[in-house]
Amino acid sequence: MKTKSLTWIMILVFAYLITGLKIQASLNVLEKSGTQSSFILRNIKRIVFTAGSMTVNKGDGNNRDVGMADILNLNLAALCHRKNIRKIPKT
Repeated sequence: MKTKSLTWIMILVFAYLITGLKIQASLNVLEKSGTQSSFILRNIKRIVFTAGSMTVNKGDGNNRDVGMADILNLNLAALCHRKNIRKIPKT
């Protein structure tokens, strides 16, 4: 009986913890010059590869062009964080 109660308690605690998580995926671009750009995927409208360059069209109308020969690393990453964490004020 105690193991059954403990199992339900663990399930409820896990369900509570998982509902507060938010996943934010991003596209990270590291150029050979050392410049690193990060784009949140939900803000990207379109990615276009043409004639040796990559253009990232964001939803706010801004574009970022990167030459394919200049890209050292291109990857997708997912970050999980709590939705309701308070921000620490800058001092």
